[in-house]
Amino acid sequence: MTDAAQDILFAGHGQDWRRRLNSMPCLMASIVAGAVGSLMFLVTPIFLGALSDSGVYSPRQAGIIGSADLAGMFAGSVALSLWIRNLNWRRLAVVALSLFLASQLMSIMAKDSFYALFVMRFLSGAAGIALMSVAFSHIADTSRHDRNFAIFIVAQMLTGALATFLIPYFINWWGMNGLFYFLLLAGAPIFLVALFIPEHGKPPAAEQSSDVRRGTLGWTHYAMLFGIFLFGLGVMLVWAYVERIGTFNGYSPTAIGKIISWSLLASICGALSVTFLQDRFGRMRLIFAATLCIIISMYALTAFPEAIIFMAAVSVFAFCWTFTAPYQLAILAQSDATGKTIVLALAMMKVGYALAPGAGGFISTPGDYDHNVMLGAVCVLGSFLLLLTGAKAQQKSATIGSPAS
Repeated sequence: MTDAAQDILFAGHGQDWRRRLNSMPCLMASIVAGAVGSLMFLVTPIFLGALSDSGVYSPRQAGIIGSADLAGMFAGSVALSLWIRNLNWRRLAVVALSLFLASQLMSIMAKDSFYALFVMRFLSGAAGIALMSVAFSHIADTSRHDRNFAIFIVAQMLTGALATFLIPYFINWWGMNGLFYFLLLAGAPIFLVALFIPEHGKPPAAEQSSDVRRGTLGWTHYAMLFGIFLFGLGVMLVWAYVERIGTFNGYSPTAIGKIISWSLLASICGALSVTFLQDRFGRMRLIFAATLCIIISMYALTAFPEAIIFMAAVSVFAFCWTFTAPYQLAILAQSDATGKTIVLALAMMKVGYALAPGAGGFISTPGDYDHNVMLGAVCVLGSFLLLLTGAKAQQKSATIGSPAS
């Protein structure tokens, strides 16, 4: 279905490109495709376990192969940040999905070859981030950034929850290949959904009205991107060790599993809250309130061993994490009509998540995770300050009529 056909179907008359991009069928097509593209990132711990249990790879080799998807995501997001506005989004999604499926098939055949499997996982990560980039670029061009980014996070988490529930069964039946079979099963139907993904986003800036024109990327954009990196690093410095903290507090694995399951519900509620609140109270005010709650919950995780406090702290932490992210992404999306920062934000976020477990291992000792909490709190607070500085500079620049640089 071409953009022109979608204009007729969803718009009728007027600013057809706006109505097309904001139509729910088109939006959900991009979101579902992006959620599937993010699956491998969400199930990386299961993949690492399957690699280790296969008996073919050492723990070090398993870690290197497990990082290949993340490396592919980073490289893909950096490349796409330069070209996403010049590409046909639907064709990009179809090509990326084809590469995603082909890399799973080739992974099945290359599962016993270290170098071949590494390359296949790198390509899988690049394909997955391309699908996510289409979704993020589409959402950035809609009129309700906060709500739509929140919808994406909910879709991503529901997809991830379903995957983490089903993949262990697939692995029990088919070994490591079970993971690749599941990804094939999840990805194939997206070809039908891709028919509704728009071919292009907003028209070029020269064709838009002056209220949506922006300058090239300046220091404010890079400051906010670094803020996104710090947020990902900060929350994962603590979240990656929640299970270890609970074990040190004396909770059983079953109890910890139930608490983390409840936190999934809390995180979904956090994202859903954004769909109702949107920006009614000001994005920075809401981010500030959530940042304080995250820092307090981090402190409570290690300071109070009582089970009820631990469960409340984990739930508040998860709620505020997914509550904050849509507002951060919305601020970035609104600050840059070129669409570069929102794609780069994917890379910065993933780098923060990927570096945190290793960094946390260096600064923590068994049973003592206070340094994780302190550094995590500093990173989360620094993220807020960078976003605040960048947003204020953008507002000042808009007021005087010249782009910040």
